[in-house]
Amino acid sequence: MISEEVLSILDIAARLNGRTFNDADIDGGVESVCVSCEEDYLVAMAYIAECNTFRRNIDLEAFNLKRERGKMVDILLQILAIE
Repeated sequence: MISEEVLSILDIAARLNGRTFNDADIDGGVESVCVSCEEDYLVAMAYIAECNTFRRNIDLEAFNLKRERGKMVDILLQILAIE
C-alpha cells in the first residue's frame, strides 16, 4: 500500500531528476491513512512497513496508533540503552 502523500513525494522526486512518475507503475494499491499530523503518519507508515516485512496482513481498521507509537518508543529506547 502507498498513500497519496507518498505518491506526491515520488512525483516531486521524479520531476527534480528530469523523469516522469506514473502511479500505475506502483505494485500494490493506494491507501489513505487517517491520521491527524505528520508524527502519526510516520507511525502509520512504520506499521505498514512492519506488516510488509513480516508478511502480515495490513489491517488499517484495527490499526491502533497509541499501541504502535509505544512499540516505536520501546524499540528506540532499547537501541539507546546504555549498559
